[in-house]
Amino acid sequence: TIRGWSNTFLTPSAPFDQQVAALERVLRSALSSAKIGIDELSHVNANGLSTIHDDRVEATALRRVIGDIPVTALKGQIND
Repeated sequence: TIRGWSNTFLTPSAPFDQQVAALERVLRSALSSAKIGIDELSHVNANGLSTIHDDRVEATALRRVIGDIPVTALKGQIND
């Protein structure tokens, strides 16, 4: 398991591109800390806040960092 986190992608009022960039840094840092390459990933379980804005930020950052690796997000399905 590789874990990385950020504090609400800066602040909720930060511009979209800044939020995406902050999350990209967190994702890359988590991969670096784990000493693994993207080619070693087979699946990502995303946070998936189930809000249009936050899910868009997360999906954009994930796409930029990991490409086409499968991503799921259970949180929205269990109303957590």
